[in-house]
Amino acid sequence: MKVKVSAIKVRQWLPEWEKVDWDPEQHRAQPPQNFMVLSMKAGDLRRLSAIYRRQADGVLPRTEDLGIQRRHDKKRSEEIKEFVKFGYPYCDLTEHNKQSGEHETLRKPGWLPSGIVINILKPSDSRMNRTVNPVDLIEVEDDPNNSSFATLSIPDVCNKEWEPQGVAPIEVIDGQHRLWAFDDNSFAPDFEMPVIAFHGLDISWQAYLFWSINIKPVKINTSLAFDMYPLLRAEDWLEKEGHKVYKEARAQELVETLWIHPLSPWKNRIDMLATPMNPYVRQAAWIRTLISSFIKPADARKSTGGLFGEVRNASSDVLPWNRAQQASFLICTGKALLDAIKSSSLEWIELLREDHRDDFLDPEFEPAMFGKKTFLNTDQGIRALWLAVNDIFICKLNEWKLFEWLPVDEFGSSGEDGVTREIENLENQKIAEKILALGQSLATFDWRTSTAKGLSDEQVLIRKGFKGSGGYVDLKRLLLEHITATCSDEEVADAAMTALKY
Repeated sequence: MKVKVSAIKVRQWLPEWEKVDWDPEQHRAQPPQNFMVLSMKAGDLRRLSAIYRRQADGVLPRTEDLGIQRRHDKKRSEEIKEFVKFGYPYCDLTEHNKQSGEHETLRKPGWLPSGIVINILKPSDSRMNRTVNPVDLIEVEDDPNNSSFATLSIPDVCNKEWEPQGVAPIEVIDGQHRLWAFDDNSFAPDFEMPVIAFHGLDISWQAYLFWSINIKPVKINTSLAFDMYPLLRAEDWLEKEGHKVYKEARAQELVETLWIHPLSPWKNRIDMLATPMNPYVRQAAWIRTLISSFIKPADARKSTGGLFGEVRNASSDVLPWNRAQQASFLICTGKALLDAIKSSSLEWIELLREDHRDDFLDPEFEPAMFGKKTFLNTDQGIRALWLAVNDIFICKLNEWKLFEWLPVDEFGSSGEDGVTREIENLENQKIAEKILALGQSLATFDWRTSTAKGLSDEQVLIRKGFKGSGGYVDLKRLLLEHITATCSDEEVADAAMTALKY
């Protein structure tokens, strides 16, 4: 059964737009020259766009395409719901004041006149290699009698059991928090929303539209936007306009978390202020490292891309981990490496420990990781380490279910408690065992610098060559070769071998 909905066609097209670089390969195919304006019940629109309440077990319906689905702030949607019920300022009163009956004159209509911006998928539109089931498709037909109108044939969602059988037929570009306010089917079932509907709008243009609506005019927190809409991390037009907020700000946020979080191996072991005589790697070097590894831009012909930025694969999916998840991944990986080194008695580790007997007043200090003669406490070493880790996990995005790791907090609290919860969450994911195996393999690599004891002349010469950009690459290559040969987990070893080809 399909329901007919009338829509007004709005033509917005200029001759100058013909000069736009329409590129289907970059998910920027030329769009229709008009969009549509219509009215739809909020609850129906929510169901058609597969915005469902997540169950307690954390299972995310596969109809929610992670490349499109935005992060959700429950508190914001609850505030909108209260506003719809009571208007302002009654919606902001405490529950006690509401029940007192003394403020009834403050009730007002809770209008939501701003349009929900959506995209209606066409039969050929693919998301995560899946399309809309034919029975769920929304058909758009021009009115033969009036070119300014169109008719949409929409699945009848009045049936409470209805759910999309494949990808949801609608993607919400802007207005998800307003729709989440109607998550309860019993709340305002007839409340209608104005809707601005595009038909077959490519996903990169959706990212651009989200940007132009939410960020460019009103200057909201830009770094936050990259968590709400992960696809923005991969937009090259942001790079060309000199936009570096995500890469630089996010890298700095992550470094600060590594420096301050109590579970981080690098707590108080990063030189945050370029202090003279500080024995640790400077913050600036850490930031450059994270940008060049996890947040680096991707060229599908030359690079594997960054795990926290653009991901290289056929559908240009973007891994939607928020800041807390990104930080917890780095912390857990570092902790796996440190724990493996601490429990080891390999010759190179013992030799480094001999040089730091006086430093053992700090029980957490491990010379093989934080001493003066280990690459793990140098710019070259951390760069090679994180380049290798990034490339290994990029190679196994789907096999290790990286897209299935969902945040504990849907909006992603980035404070200390939020990162701690995500660390605990990560320990229950498939990749936890991969991180552990990788850490053990990394700990058997000889990280000594050229000035360390016990090295042969050839080993010293090799280590002296790890300078400049070429040194990063050479050290990473040796590290990946070592993981390929020594890792006990065959999948991790295979990933390292694959990464060597790039």
